Amino acid sequence: MFQKQVIFIVLLFISSFSEDTYACESNCVFENTWAVGLGIGLGNYSNPLHDGKDRSLSALPSFYYYGEKLYIENTEIGYVLEENNNWLISLKGKFNNDGLYFNESAFDSLIISGLLGPGNFGEPDKVSVNEVDRDYSYLAGLSSKYFLNDNIRFSLAAYHDVTGVHDGYSITGGTDFIWFRDSWSFQAGVAIEFFDSDLNNYYYGLREEDGTSYLEVKLGSNSNISASAHFAYRLNENFSIIASYSYQKLGSAMTISPLVEDHHATIFFIGISGQYGSD
Repeated sequence: MFQKQVIFIVLLFISSFSEDTYACESNCVFENTWAVGLGIGLGNYSNPLHDGKDRSLSALPSFYYYGEKLYIENTEIGYVLEENNNWLISLKGKFNNDGLYFNESAFDSLIISGLLGPGNFGEPDKVSVNEVDRDYSYLAGLSSKYFLNDNIRFSLAAYHDVTGVHDGYSITGGTDFIWFRDSWSFQAGVAIEFFDSDLNNYYYGLREEDGTSYLEVKLGSNSNISASAHFAYRLNENFSIIASYSYQKLGSAMTISPLVEDHHATIFFIGISGQYGSD
């Protein structure tokens, strides 16, 4: 039932930078604009979980709407509280990506985990992702962006679970470099994301009801570091060639989990994006 939402989350990775780059000669978008789109190409979304399957990306839909205060970007919903030439502060809601690993029809996303705790000597046994069941959650909180100039942007956001699934929270901070000239655009960034123990323990801790050889595994908080690069060349008013790559280094408090096999997660996509919307 969440397949469409998951696809939108994945496409946000490859499409979120292109619209605000081309909307005007700065980091901005116009009010009361909307668009729907489809990206077609080749891509892959890796799964760092034990027995987790990598997912291929081929056809990815997207949409956005920007009102005077309200905006929607695929599955993300926001309301602007404060806006000027340098600052953008908004209330924002988004899906927590961790739930995607535990659903058969979903695309993979970044995984969060934590410490095993005392008594872990040597390499722990791994647990198949198919042995555990976790629900999706939706996060909401405060998001802020600071535009130093047309090329450099800083961001900081804090989110809390509003669906009562795990009652955890996350904090994300990062910086992006944005370059555009004529039909060309490029964006590169780095970010760090912190997850508290409630969120980590729900998705990557183990409990007796999971039916594994572990009766209980309690996890602590964790931080992951990521780097990404996005490229676009605008062919005409509606079509662009796009390429994106993201690499995430998973924190040691995550990779020690019995659920986690790899120490990193990656996603890439290359193809053609077509969009239709208001002028």
